[in-house]
Amino acid sequence: MRSSINKLMKSHIRRWTHSIYKSLAAWLRGTPGAGWLNQNFMKTAIDIPALIAMTAMTMSAWSQSVYSSNAVGYVNLPIYAGDNLIANQLSDSPDNTLDTIFAGAGVLPGSTFSEWSPSANQLMPLSVFDGTSWSCNYSLSPDGTGGVLNSPGNTTVTLVGDVVNVNLLGGGYTFVPPARGPGTYLLGLAAPLAGATFAQVIGSDPVAGDSVETLNAQSQTYAATTFNGTAWDNGAPSLEIGEAAYFDLVPEPSVFALIASGAGLLTICRSSRAKIGDKAVQINKGRNMPPGFCRPARRERGAYPQ
Repeated sequence: MRSSINKLMKSHIRRWTHSIYKSLAAWLRGTPGAGWLNQNFMKTAIDIPALIAMTAMTMSAWSQSVYSSNAVGYVNLPIYAGDNLIANQLSDSPDNTLDTIFAGAGVLPGSTFSEWSPSANQLMPLSVFDGTSWSCNYSLSPDGTGGVLNSPGNTTVTLVGDVVNVNLLGGGYTFVPPARGPGTYLLGLAAPLAGATFAQVIGSDPVAGDSVETLNAQSQTYAATTFNGTAWDNGAPSLEIGEAAYFDLVPEPSVFALIASGAGLLTICRSSRAKIGDKAVQINKGRNMPPGFCRPARRERGAYPQ
């Protein structure tokens, strides 16, 4: 009985704290960056507004036996006219659908949103915001899922919710990404931490041929970097708070593939020889070249199915 009451009280406290943040969303949008409360832990050096911090401390003291260790926080996302690759890194209440996380958040009417389908290898049908609700109420949970928010103008979007997937005392990232096969994914980090690495987002180190494509939303230009097996050809990818990117993953080479690849290279070396005299020069032109040496041209991202 006590456990049920505690869960109910914790749920009400969380929703109440969320409502405070959302009612002050316009004020929070004037504070760049991100922050959270109920813990002595912040991602940025920004001071949490004193009123909310005082409220959180009061609630925490009043309900020490029922209040979770989760911190309730906010993230301010600068949104530019055109496409913006974003990820929701906070857990809202009662859910993480577009109608919930973007309620009063500063999204402009006429904005559209879509998620990437790895199985179909394309963006999903557009959801349109009419100023009140979304035509397709996608879920954008803090699990690394990214999306494309297209805005008719510049604005700041304020996301509010529980800070999850972070050890608030130690600051460590705790989310374990699911195993992903070869393909293209639109992903971000599952927690509001800056400087997200490839390994944090994907859950493993890159292999030769993996690439990451980020979008500069202000200039609407994409930049790609590819891992060559030793280093990234255009700098190691790093995602900021609330940012998502396209991750192109190639098949990981198996032990047998590596052995076969080595044997193929040995064959190339032995067969690439010139014969002296009136015999023709015999050169192996790469028919034994192992797969993965040449990658197809990068796909365009702008096609939306209707």
